Amino acid sequence: MSQTKANLDAWHVLRTVIDAGGFTQAANQLQRSQSAISYSVNKLEEQLGLELLTMQGRRAVLTPNGAQLLARSRDLLSEYDDMLELASELQKGHEQAISVWVDGLCPVQALKPALGEFQSHYPQTEVSISQGLACQSKDSQQIEQPAADLAITTRPIGMTSLTNLGELTLVAVAHPNHPILGCTPPISQAVLKKHRLVSIETAQEIVDNQNQSVWLVADYHQSIEAVLMGQAYGWLPEQSIGNELAMGRLKRLELEQGEHYQLPVFLQYGEQKPAGPARQALAKLLTRYFTQYL
Repeated sequence: MSQTKANLDAWHVLRTVIDAGGFTQAANQLQRSQSAISYSVNKLEEQLGLELLTMQGRRAVLTPNGAQLLARSRDLLSEYDDMLELASELQKGHEQAISVWVDGLCPVQALKPALGEFQSHYPQTEVSISQGLACQSKDSQQIEQPAADLAITTRPIGMTSLTNLGELTLVAVAHPNHPILGCTPPISQAVLKKHRLVSIETAQEIVDNQNQSVWLVADYHQSIEAVLMGQAYGWLPEQSIGNELAMGRLKRLELEQGEHYQLPVFLQYGEQKPAGPARQALAKLLTRYFTQYL
């Protein structure tokens, strides 16, 4: 083997010759002359001291050595292509990673289509999703939420660039066999307080649950599960339990007052750094899909 190292471009040319179907097609695809393509392949063979291509009629095919080496080079070429694409994205100011925090009360069904469309346009940008609760600071009464580049929240605190996405409708529901449904409607607040309530912590403040047995959970998934098991009644996002209501797995409670509550949902930018093109694009997609869902 020649001491001169074969470069990545030569392997790229060889790959294109095989994948495109020949020297002429590779020259057209790479926008080079056919003689330049032939020279690159011949030079690679000379450097390696191996024949990589052979002619079968008018068609160039890989030799056994060529097939083995090209197969090994494909992973390297793929990583190199990814690196060049990432360099191009960074040159344009696109972020390498974006974090999104979602309030535990907010349904996440709208995330999937938004992220799918985003990844098709920004494949090199990693998106991390976390869901949880805003919490009260130990040093003050201020409500804080984890640092993130974008947040979907019901309590716009400590963030910037507020966008209203719509409203969640919380409805009082229980399992069909729950004892509360045996009470004569409309159900009063006094009767409600005799039964256990499962509540997402961020929703506590909108309902009167003083002097009542309450289970606090981190997100609406856990709340729905507890109600479906008949362990408690709950105030659940109507947008997330449509199927359960239609199938009779959950029943609405007929109350004397306040059978449902409207809770606004917001999208906000984090304060950590200026938003680049990728974060702005993801924010627009989240706004569109959450607005449609809500």
